[in-house]
Amino acid sequence: MTLSQLMHLRPRQFWLACGLVSLTTIGIYCLTACAYLNHDCFVMAEAAQSVIAGKTLYGSACWDNKPPLALLAYALPQLVVPHSYLAMQGFLAVWLLMQAAIFAYFLRHESLVATLLGCCTLLLVPLLDKEFIWASSEHWHNLFALLVILPSIQLWKVSRGSLGLAALTGASVVLAMHCRQTGILLGLVPLAAIAGSSLNVRRQCELAVVGLLGAVIAWGAILALCSWIGNLDGYFDATFLAPGRYSQRRFGAFLETAYFFGATYRSSAVGLLVIGTMIGTLQLRSTLLIGVATLVTVLLIIAPARQHQHYVIQVLPLLAVTVQASIARLSEISPQGARSVAFAVAGFLFMNAAFVSATLPNGRASHAMRELSVVAAALRSEAQPSDTLFAVGDDSAYLYFATDIDSVHPIFWDLFFGSLSRVLPYQLDAVVDEYFQS
Repeated sequence: MTLSQLMHLRPRQFWLACGLVSLTTIGIYCLTACAYLNHDCFVMAEAAQSVIAGKTLYGSACWDNKPPLALLAYALPQLVVPHSYLAMQGFLAVWLLMQAAIFAYFLRHESLVATLLGCCTLLLVPLLDKEFIWASSEHWHNLFALLVILPSIQLWKVSRGSLGLAALTGASVVLAMHCRQTGILLGLVPLAAIAGSSLNVRRQCELAVVGLLGAVIAWGAILALCSWIGNLDGYFDATFLAPGRYSQRRFGAFLETAYFFGATYRSSAVGLLVIGTMIGTLQLRSTLLIGVATLVTVLLIIAPARQHQHYVIQVLPLLAVTVQASIARLSEISPQGARSVAFAVAGFLFMNAAFVSATLPNGRASHAMRELSVVAAALRSEAQPSDTLFAVGDDSAYLYFATDIDSVHPIFWDLFFGSLSRVLPYQLDAVVDEYFQS
C-alpha cells in the first residue's frame, strides 16, 4: 500500500491497514515480555492460577484486594501457557486488539482515516511509558469502558434509541466495576447520553430501565460465577470493603493525587493524553455527554487517592474517541489536512513503538527477569509435589507465578505485610501465626 493510498482509505484498504497494525502490535507486545517487573501483575496472575488449580477464589486461592474479573482475566492466557509472562503479554495484545475491533465496529460509518487513528491510539499509546505496557486491571477495565462510552454516543445520536445498546451499557458498567471498583462511575455516562438526547421522556425512561436490567443480569452472572468458584463473603469484602481500607481517606489525599498526575509525573504520555482529550472533547457536539465522560475519566484515575502511574491509562478509551472525533471534524474542514495530521500522529506512535521494542528488552528489568527465571527453573527442578514455597524480596511474586509450587499461605508476605497490611480482611496477628505454623 502506497502512502497516497493510505491517506485516501477505502473500506477494503481500511481493513487491510487494520490487519497490518494488528500484526505489528502483537509482535511489539511479545517483544516487551519479561522487560518490565510489576508485582501486581504476578500476584493477580498467581491468584488466577490458584483458581485454575481448583482452589477457592477469596478462600484457599492466593488472595488480592481486587474484584473478581481483575483476577480471573489472568486465567485466560494461563489456560493456554501456564506460568508464562510471554503468554500474558500476548494476551494483552489480543485484549487491546479486541478494544480496537470494538472501536472500529461502532465507528465503521465514520471517517475511516479518523477511525484508523483511533485504533492506533488504543493499540500504541500504552507503549509511551513502561508503566502502561504490563497486563494490568486498568486494561481489562478499558475494554468495558469502551462498551459504555461508544454505545452511549450512539444512544445520544440515534433519534429512537436502541434498547439493546442500553442493555449493553448497563451490563458493561457492572463488568467494568468488577475489573476496577471505580468503574461504577461509568454509569453516569449513559445516563448523561440519555438525558442529553432529543428523545421524549417516556423513551428515555425505557432506555434507563433496560440499562438497569442489563446491569442486574450481568451482576447476577458474576454472583453465580463467584458462588461456583469462590467465596461470596470474600467477594463482597474484596469488591466493596477493601477499596475503603486501601484508599487514603483524606480530602487532601485527592488533591495530592491530582497534583501528582497533573504536575509532578513527567511522562510525555500524560501530556499527550490530557491535551488530546481536551482538544477532542471540543469536537464532540454533546457538551453534557462528553463533559460527564471527561469528569468520570478523571475520577477513575484519582478516586483511589493513590499515586500509581498506571492508573493514567484509564484515559485511553475517551482519548481514542476524542482523537477520532477531532480528525473527523478536521476532515469536514480540510480532508487533506485531516489525513496529514492523522498520518503524522500514527507515524509518531509507530516510531515510538519501534524504539520501545528495540530498547526495552535490553534494559535492567530484562536482566533481572532472566536471573529470576533461572531461580524459578531451579525451584521447579528440585521441588517435590508436597513442597510449598516462601519467597521474600521485591520481585518474589514472580517466583510464585513462574513455578507450580504452592505458596505457604494465600497472603503474599512482601505485598501485604508492610504499608498495605490494613487492606487485609483478616487480623494481621492471626495471619502471622498461620505463617509460623506452616
